[in-house]
Amino acid sequence: MNYPWQNVLYIDAQGKTIPYQRSVSTDDTVGPGFINLKQKPASISAIPEALADIPLATALAKINEIDTGIFSVGCHVQHIADQQGYRTSAYLEFSFNDQHQVKDAAEYFSLFYQFHQRLIQARFPHSIHFDWTIMPAVFTDINSHGFTCSVKINSAYYPDQIKLQAAWASALSLLTEFLVSVKKIDGEKIY
Repeated sequence: MNYPWQNVLYIDAQGKTIPYQRSVSTDDTVGPGFINLKQKPASISAIPEALADIPLATALAKINEIDTGIFSVGCHVQHIADQQGYRTSAYLEFSFNDQHQVKDAAEYFSLFYQFHQRLIQARFPHSIHFDWTIMPAVFTDINSHGFTCSVKINSAYYPDQIKLQAAWASALSLLTEFLVSVKKIDGEKIY
């Protein structure tokens, strides 16, 4: 069946350390590094992208609530305007917040598959690419290895900002509501 959206899963052998440090990109913007937002909604104001994008700030607040089984690892959003129109390129990275669950990459595949089914059931109407990437991680605060998952959200070009904003907000809202449904389990937490 043909859908206007695409949902793809990748495995990345490159790893990362969490928490990670501040970084400076090629355009001299400074990334704040990892900020533990789990149950700390006031800390969202330390993330420049969240200050500039209300749907992203809302997603971060919801994902990091006490009742969810995940926490955010990182994010970025860029709204692009050029001669082809308007589009958004973003990512939201998350991890399970359970020391046992975070070690099983299959848990992330299960989320990818369930979200794919959610897109179909919701009859998601927008031209958005969701690219999930599972990658290894070292969680230094608990001295343990596991995985994280980054979901890139890339829109097609839209003729105006209003249509783009509607598509972006809808995509992020659907992903957020799905991730919020990941319940915490009664195990040892990371954060």
